[in-house]
Amino acid sequence: MKKNISETAYWVAIYRAIENIKPDAIFHDPFASLLAGNRGKKMLQKMPHALSSGWSMIVRTYIIDNIISASIKEYSIDVVINIGSGLDTRPFRLEIPKNICWIEIDLPDIISYKKEKLKKYKPSCHLDYISMDISDGAKLKTFIEKIGNNFECAIILTEGLLVYLTENEVISLTKILYNCPSVKYWVLDILSKDILKKLQNLWNDKLSLIDATMKFAPKNPKDFFNRYCWKNIKFYSILDEAKKLNRDMPGAAKWRRYEKYMTNEQIEYLRNLACVLLLEKI
Repeated sequence: MKKNISETAYWVAIYRAIENIKPDAIFHDPFASLLAGNRGKKMLQKMPHALSSGWSMIVRTYIIDNIISASIKEYSIDVVINIGSGLDTRPFRLEIPKNICWIEIDLPDIISYKKEKLKKYKPSCHLDYISMDISDGAKLKTFIEKIGNNFECAIILTEGLLVYLTENEVISLTKILYNCPSVKYWVLDILSKDILKKLQNLWNDKLSLIDATMKFAPKNPKDFFNRYCWKNIKFYSILDEAKKLNRDMPGAAKWRRYEKYMTNEQIEYLRNLACVLLLEKI
């Protein structure tokens, strides 16, 4: 079987599986181990320092869980569109209102795999799977345009996706989403350029084997998306949330003792190393 970017979905799922069995788990995903399987374990073994890096993905998952749940209530969302959904299980593990439509879009192999593994389980809301190569901008544009005719208020989720796109691909996506009248909100995660460089050095050699090199990190995320008519309405620093959740990065205690001596600029630099944003169409 030819390996592709879908392998990263197994990698993320194994982190959720590990979190799920912790006594102090910050969320529960009883499906993660089933989905991750041996492929998830192998990804964890072959990626350098992968086990010690899982904290950020766990915190990201927790943040997005809460954003999605709150946004559905606050903004009268009627459809969630998860682009590059991978092995996400939120429709099964979160209490999503039954009247919500949840749409997952990803490559055919990962969609068929997930459908088969979860066929015995019932999602909490209406769930549709769309098999599509999301790098095909024309097909994605056509599908998103159809959404505009069927729903009133859509929220887009691109968890863990944008970092694997080029800047031009991200710009194209911002425009596709903006031009759909019913798409009003967008949840995404972003790395700083400095963190991107470190992860490129750490993982891109391995990721290149599955056509999944990390590429995108805007200099200023808020300004970047604002240029394309998406304003930031909620910002979550993964480092800040990690501290609150007792999921701090390894070694954080060493530098956190100096936080009180840091300038505002230094603190903001750290807060922006990795973040989750909720955007609203302007």
